Amino acid sequence: MEEICRNCGGSGRERCLNCDGAGGVWKEIEGEMEWEECLFCFGVGVNSCINCDGTGRV
Repeated sequence: MEEICRNCGGSGRERCLNCDGAGGVWKEIEGEMEWEECLFCFGVGVNSCINCDGTGRV
């Protein structure tokens, strides 16, 4: 019997741990602030749940 994943609540998606769900970070480059997109979630802010492999069920 499958149950709803407790990590993602059944959505199959989790907040990106690298950028804390922001999608990127502000960095100072040559004296100017620029938005740098997160390399782990590609700027989306979420990733597939690692507990259920993105299915939402375990």
